[in-house]
Formats: sequence, structure tokens, C-alpha cells
Amino acid sequence: MKIRFFWLAAIALCSVSALTWAADPAGVPTEDRQQIADLVSRYAYTYDSKDVEGFVALFTQDCLWESYAGAEQKKIAKVTNRDELRSIVSQRLAMMQQKGIQSRHYQTNTLLTARSDGQVEGTTMLNLVRQVPGAQPMTATTGIYRDVFVRTTAGWRFAKRSLYIDQVELPK
Repeated sequence: MKIRFFWLAAIALCSVSALTWAADPAGVPTEDRQQIADLVSRYAYTYDSKDVEGFVALFTQDCLWESYAGAEQKKIAKVTNRDELRSIVSQRLAMMQQKGIQSRHYQTNTLLTARSDGQVEGTTMLNLVRQVPGAQPMTATTGIYRDVFVRTTAGWRFAKRSLYIDQVELPK
């Protein structure tokens, strides 16, 4: 009888442990995770296809978009709203189009954490590949995005996207 009770207790304990482990420790529901993952993917697709308006629409009106370079985290870019973002991205994409440069943003290993205010923080790895006419594709930079996502009437949007690139500066 004692052995049977032991095994039943062990099975019950394992079941509770499995349920706890399977729950999202970061507190972000599965549906929200998927929508945020889609947002991160749309970031890459709109930028790499040079869709300025589609790209800008992924952000809140009062967004913060910034980038830092190297171990010393030297600030290399900062915009504080959609209009500034549209301007800087339009210029950069026009330059890339003029030079025939194709970019591909590979964003992986996203981790999400719910905040008490309903927003979600995220961290995503970046491998940015570029190809210029007549050359092989090459890694232009690697880095980490640190994001704040907010739910709006239009769905999840970037309220803040900060890129910390591993090298000293972004390639021209």
C-alpha cells in the first residue's frame, strides 16, 4: 500500500511540475506571442522590400527607434516619432536602391516578457546580410534588438526598438 501511494504521489507531483513548466513563465499569451512574432517578421520584410510606408506603420506614432554601436554602445541614430522614422528610412532605402544593395534581416531567438503595464518587452538577435551587384551575399552586421511592444487598435506595434550592433558602426 505504501509503495502504491508513493507512486501515485510521484505521478501527481510530476504532472504538476509538467504543467508549471509548460506554462509561459514570461506571462505573454500564445496569441500575443504569435502576433508579436509576425510584427518582428514584417519589420524585416517591409524594410528589405523597401516598403517605407509599410515599415513605418509597424510603429506607434510616438515611437523611439535608435541604434548603438560596439562595446561602448556609441549612439549612432535616434528618432522619436513616425515622421522622423519615415525620413531616415526613406533616405537609407533610396541610397540602397540607387546602389543596387539588397538587405536581408534575419531576426531570431526572440524572448518576450510581459510588463505590469500591459506592454511586452522583447529581445531578438539580428544577422543582417547584404548583397551588392556582382558580389556574394555577406554578413553586414550582427546585433541584438531590445524592443517594447504595445497593443493598439491596429494590433501590436513597436513603441521602442533599440538596436545594439556588435561592430563599431553600421556599414554604409
